[in-house]
Amino acid sequence: MKAIDTIINEAQAKGLPFLIIGGQAVALHGHPRMTYDIDFVVLLSDLVRWRSLLFKHGYRTFRAEVSFEQLKHIDGDIPIDLMLANDSTFSKLAAESMEKDWAETRIRVPAPLHLIAMKLHSLKQKHRFSKDFPDVVELMRIHKLDFHSLEFQAILDRHASPDIRALLETKTQSLQ
Repeated sequence: MKAIDTIINEAQAKGLPFLIIGGQAVALHGHPRMTYDIDFVVLLSDLVRWRSLLFKHGYRTFRAEVSFEQLKHIDGDIPIDLMLANDSTFSKLAAESMEKDWAETRIRVPAPLHLIAMKLHSLKQKHRFSKDFPDVVELMRIHKLDFHSLEFQAILDRHASPDIRALLETKTQSLQ
């Protein structure tokens, strides 16, 4: 992960805003689990600068979509996923983000509810269930989030399928 530390430090020095998301963010919120990549949310308008930084450190794009880019390292270092956000979305995520320790520096991760919203969105892909569903449950437990609160219900309305909503309600009842 030394290459990642270098990339994070250089991104900060260059004024490239980012948040750590995905499994690393869940771990920084207090639920460590195995993850095989590192996920960043970055401004879409900064994509060229991010590519330049990552290519300089041996990363190459192997999959690119409108809002997502995946990169692998030429020597097999940890893969990187970039979630590309517009200014409005990134500003909202950043405004409510939390600062956490990362190696020798401080980084930002989304607030618990924003991270849960991202995880619920990922759960629309069935193969993500075994990682993302437990992440949602643990984030709710760690941050003592109320399933029935208006704020949480609004996130469910926007991002969760009826099946996931029902499973979450059952699971959170068993945690009480």
